[in-house]
Amino acid sequence: MAEGFVSFVLLLAATPLWIMALQACLTRLGFRSASGQVTAMLASAAAALPVGAALWAVHLSGLSGPGLRVSAFYSGLTYALLAYSYFHLFNMGETARRVRVLIELRERGNISVEQLKSFYNTGSILDRRIERLAALGQVRVEGGRIVLNSKKLYRAAAVMNWWGRLLGLPPLRSFYARGRTLK
Repeated sequence: MAEGFVSFVLLLAATPLWIMALQACLTRLGFRSASGQVTAMLASAAAALPVGAALWAVHLSGLSGPGLRVSAFYSGLTYALLAYSYFHLFNMGETARRVRVLIELRERGNISVEQLKSFYNTGSILDRRIERLAALGQVRVEGGRIVLNSKKLYRAAAVMNWWGRLLGLPPLRSFYARGRTLK
């Protein structure tokens, strides 16, 4: 019983990996929607069946009565919350720029594409990002050059880039231009 419970917990904890694997399969098989969020939601919904079947096989099938009901409810709730978290992790990167465009349109009314482009001062955007990275101790500026100070966020960025590549998203050009891969 204890061995089945450990497998149950590990399977449930791996929910984001199951969803990511299914999302990768969907994108690699050519399913592309107008939004990556739609693919993430579909993968979350579709992964529920195999994850539920695996949970049933390793633990739930050995239960009955109130224990089964409580464990099944716990499983469903935990799966839904982990799927929700996966979606929003994926969603954050997809949404930020679109929200900015919509806010500009709401505040300024109908504007041309050229006017909208003029609101994006790439120099100030880059300056703010460098300041934040320096404040976090990730980079330092020496003689007008930016020097990598810590690899913590770099490693996280490499993982996110790998994840995007796995999902069939375009890679970051500068990362791969140097011939680097995640090992």
